[in-house]
Amino acid sequence: MEGYFIVSDYEKRTLHLIDQNGVWIKKLWTHPGGEDTNDELLAVSLLGRHFVCSTAKGTVFVMDVL
Repeated sequence: MEGYFIVSDYEKRTLHLIDQNGVWIKKLWTHPGGEDTNDELLAVSLLGRHFVCSTAKGTVFVMDVL
């Protein structure tokens, strides 16, 4: 996963994958509650080829990025 970054769009409650040059690769996730939810993303951790994410309300999810 060298050279890739996860970027959060707080207002739209989405996560995006970008490369080391700032080029957008893909949208990774949209909060199931949509833009109106007040559940904030707290942490994103890399675990092998997966990102483990957790939110303020206790939602935990795993994404296979590539």
